[in-house]
Amino acid sequence: IQESIITKSTVLAEKWREIGISIRITAQGIYKVTLLYTE
Repeated sequence: IQESIITKSTVLAEKWREIGISIRITAQGIYKVTLLYTE
């Protein structure tokens, strides 16, 4: 039972890391566009 919990948490951690990376990329894109339009 504990092994499955560890596996689930590992999969969740992977998903959240991917989400975090995509959010960061999106934020960088928005930031660059904002810089372009504010100049």
